[in-house]
Amino acid sequence: MSEAAFRRQEPGRAPSFVALVLLVITIEFIYRAERLGQLHGLALLLAHAVEPILFLYAAMRAWTLDHRILAIVGGVLAVVAWVLTYRAALLVWHNEIATRLSGTHFRQAEEVLPMIEVDVLREIARRPSNSIFIGREPARRFGLFWSSRPVYMTHRQKTMHRHVLGKTGSGKTLSVAFVGMLQDLLDGKGLLDMSAKGSDEEIGIIKALAATANRQGQLRVLSLPRAGYKCHPCADGVRRHT
Repeated sequence: MSEAAFRRQEPGRAPSFVALVLLVITIEFIYRAERLGQLHGLALLLAHAVEPILFLYAAMRAWTLDHRILAIVGGVLAVVAWVLTYRAALLVWHNEIATRLSGTHFRQAEEVLPMIEVDVLREIARRPSNSIFIGREPARRFGLFWSSRPVYMTHRQKTMHRHVLGKTGSGKTLSVAFVGMLQDLLDGKGLLDMSAKGSDEEIGIIKALAATANRQGQLRVLSLPRAGYKCHPCADGVRRHT
């Protein structure tokens, strides 16, 4: 349903306000005519039928004329309270009731991934043979409680392409790449790490991984100087500084 059609179907607020104003004016005319004795026939019968309403209106009218400033302030506050109540009712109807009736109500959820502490060395020691530990995934215990269970990958699966999703600084290299490198080192496999970062921190982590696997003697780090140096791999081998 289009928005224009919805607006046409929605009951108008302006006609209701106009009807209320006309009702007050009508009661005022009946009240004044009754006081002046100008009602006759059907109009007089109507006045007698609504006499309780006229009595209440007369009391409110007299109080309003005696306390005009207080009546104006109270009227303004009543209008503001009515507008706020009406707005709150509309929000509840459109956001809570109508959406549930139409089946389009969704609960607001915090879109974050839970963080858990993992003992990487312990998980690596417990992995099955011919597999590598890649992380833990959420799982229900007895259908009631949330826990986590380890996830493994075979060496054959590891040779295929892997796509690790995550924004910059989310820990893709630290929690995925380095963990896989450590397991290859522990398994006695050869390892070549090519990185565009080349930071001292990353080199230090690689050295720590080699030391954990007791293979620091086999480690070779090839790193170009940071500034003022260019080297062409296919040149004559002469270093040229710029």
